[in-house]
Amino acid sequence: MHNHLSSASGIQGALEFDTSSRWLLSLPMFHVSGLAIVWRWLFSGCALKLKQGKALELDGITHTSMVPTQLQRALDSGSLGDLKTVLLGGAIIPHQLAIEAARFGVRTWAGYGMTEMASTVTAKQVNEIDSVGTVLPNRELKLEQNRIWVRGDTLAQGYWQRGELRPLTLKDGWFDTKDLGYWIGSELCIAGRADNMFISGGENIHCEEIERVLLSHPDIEQAFIIPVEDVTFGHRPVAMILGPDELNQELKQELQNHCARTLQRFKLPQDYHLIPSQFLSHGIKVSRKKLAEYIGSVDLLS
Repeated sequence: MHNHLSSASGIQGALEFDTSSRWLLSLPMFHVSGLAIVWRWLFSGCALKLKQGKALELDGITHTSMVPTQLQRALDSGSLGDLKTVLLGGAIIPHQLAIEAARFGVRTWAGYGMTEMASTVTAKQVNEIDSVGTVLPNRELKLEQNRIWVRGDTLAQGYWQRGELRPLTLKDGWFDTKDLGYWIGSELCIAGRADNMFISGGENIHCEEIERVLLSHPDIEQAFIIPVEDVTFGHRPVAMILGPDELNQELKQELQNHCARTLQRFKLPQDYHLIPSQFLSHGIKVSRKKLAEYIGSVDLLS
């Protein structure tokens, strides 16, 4: 319990919520982002509204957590209600989305977090700098060879496995997130997961680098790069995207040209596919692992 209260305490100053605020429990409580909303409510004494059904009812709501797609849909429908602050996560956040939300008086926050740290570790208001912000109170963060390590009052004691508590930390209380990052001043930038890198034709490719370029295209709401086995190159990148209603050859070529303006040729996606609807439930981030399993099961490249 102490780590969750420390998490709520550390983020309160950034998101500016108090007894007059009203949080929407917009995410499921089995996900740490949903559970963190409950602890913010308990810590601050604000009001908490439970989400009813699939639709997001924002009337009277001042604060909530969303994935970028949810916010985009609320903006498109004009159903923002009294919303003032949104903590975004689960996918890379397009800067244009923050600009559009600001026109309606909504502050958008980006963050970096994980279950082991009781949700958010760093946060900032979304701007043109592709970072996830500064380290929040009650947390510590360091980089060792670009690998992100964290510790602090919000860190869990361990994993409960087979009736025993297995500690998270290796030494001095530091936890290896297996994420890669770098600093721009005091702000943390996420380069990707150490295990999201793959080799194609002898070249290292980070999935997140290609995803960021795709998300800068106005038609793309979410993007995932999945490495698919290839006889010649070992693996090739395939893009799974959300945004357009349909994906024809003309749009595929437009996306390829868009990527080619920024990326080296070997990083260009071999093909593009829409994310199937079954991966978009619950309002939380899409599972990269399940997308990879899906591509393997249907053999999209055959």
